[in-house]
Amino acid sequence: MKIGIVVCIVCTITTMLVLGCPLLSSYDYTITYDANGAHGGSVPADDIVKSGIFILPDNSGDLVKTNFKFIGWNTKPDQTGTFYGPYDNFTAYSPTVTLYAHWIPKTYFKMANSWGIGSADDPWEHEYDGFVWITEDALLASTAYITFQADRIHYDPKYVTTFELDFSSMGDLFIEIGLFDPIANKYVKKKAFTPFAFADKTRPAENEPFPNNKIVMDITEWSETLSQDVLLTLRVKNESDDAIGSIASFSLEYHDHYGGPPTQILRTDQINAPITYGLNEVSISLSELTTSSDSINRSTSRSQLPHATSRSLTSDELVHVREVYSSDYDEKSTTVFGHGTGLKIPPEILSDSTEHAARTIDRIPRSITSGLPERIDLSADPAFPPIGDQGKAGACVAFSTGYYAKTYIEAKENNWNFDSVAWDDTMMAPDSQLDHIISPAFIYNLSNGGMDEGMIYHEALELLSEIGSASWNTMPYVGTEDVYISTWPGSDAWREAPLYRSAIETKVTDYVHIVLKDDDIEFIKSLIAQHIPVTVSVDATKYSMLSEHDLWDVSNYSNVVHNHANTIVGYVPYSEFPE
Repeated sequence: MKIGIVVCIVCTITTMLVLGCPLLSSYDYTITYDANGAHGGSVPADDIVKSGIFILPDNSGDLVKTNFKFIGWNTKPDQTGTFYGPYDNFTAYSPTVTLYAHWIPKTYFKMANSWGIGSADDPWEHEYDGFVWITEDALLASTAYITFQADRIHYDPKYVTTFELDFSSMGDLFIEIGLFDPIANKYVKKKAFTPFAFADKTRPAENEPFPNNKIVMDITEWSETLSQDVLLTLRVKNESDDAIGSIASFSLEYHDHYGGPPTQILRTDQINAPITYGLNEVSISLSELTTSSDSINRSTSRSQLPHATSRSLTSDELVHVREVYSSDYDEKSTTVFGHGTGLKIPPEILSDSTEHAARTIDRIPRSITSGLPERIDLSADPAFPPIGDQGKAGACVAFSTGYYAKTYIEAKENNWNFDSVAWDDTMMAPDSQLDHIISPAFIYNLSNGGMDEGMIYHEALELLSEIGSASWNTMPYVGTEDVYISTWPGSDAWREAPLYRSAIETKVTDYVHIVLKDDDIEFIKSLIAQHIPVTVSVDATKYSMLSEHDLWDVSNYSNVVHNHANTIVGYVPYSEFPE
């Protein structure tokens, strides 16, 4: 009998039937879980199934390992085996398998500030390099607010519109480009002129005249809709019954290679059309438009962001976020310790609206997490610009998204090298290569509504994705609050801006996240690993609490007010940071 049982285990179903053995459905497969160095908590109970297919558990017993965090399971204790994340399917390869807790080091993030380099006379930092550090635990505890952008790889704009207005009070205008189908009697495309489209801003100063130069808007993304059957329209809504003016010009340019002369220009025949109270419109017939599908295709490639699923905040998460952020912006001051700050939080977070803008990572695949480098420093790359100084203006978001992030992304793509570039404290500007460095002035001046009160992430992202940005060469930044905040770009800056558009694949809110859990931390690391700097909210009043190595942790970074933007440029495991 004992021998017969053994034979049945090793028989195939066919031989079982031939030998007359009892037909067994399957083996019993057992998985045992090993804590793999944890000093607290407990492992899940052994799993026993007959199919050999398991759904692996999460860290249900709250295993703890100092300065490490659990991300899944591995077939080898040294973590060189096959990695499996929580809830992954696992097929047993023998009747008894041991899986080991997979630990990764906790992270210290490196951040670039935009206050220049500290000194004995300006001791906002201790190590005088313009960078500070924060532990991932402190970042999580602060419920930080991040944003990021993707690149349009080798972007070559094909279709741009230009228009020029003669109007005395630009704060009274709403401007929109559109494609109108006269047969269907409807608009098939519309695009608001971004600087006038921000819902939470007061409009540009009412007494400021509209700039007397041509404005350029890239509409290459409409290339498949442009046809001889539609009209390109410029709609100007005048909300003042006192101010009047005219539409001086409106044209569509087709470029085979942007930067040189247009291949084709179509112009409206409604020259100097008056702008009166209400809606005013001019149009361009596209009946003579010629295109090149090959050249259009060359303009559309975009970089791929790390795969992760984001979601809206739950009701409980939203309550928590509002508690954290509710007291942040009672004042409109954008200066701390004599330096500018300027981060504003979207009103959706602070209001009772259920249509809140912020999102959080639902789950990032553990296959991405387990494959991330242990350390990376984008600021050590020759493509990273020197530490900049925003002065006293509230332009931190523009510095982070434009000067640091967008400059780095473009430099990385174009092999620009800034090793020899330094920040000139006297000129308050980089000392060379100004034609390769993105100006924060283009972003801030078009988004601040004529007031130096800072800006929100969404405004920077919308401007970068819809309009683009300009170099320091064509739009210099002046870091004094009373000089530049109402200065708009000139013709050269507008003409350059389409070259530096960011890619927003879906909607802006998908690129703005609240940091609530480990998945958000790992997503930040995955962005940095793909050479995408991350804009992050910090409390500028806490620089005085930095450790001697310029580190924030949970002991010196609490009760945070999110009033400033820094740029995450790298990370290291905890073991590599000085004690």
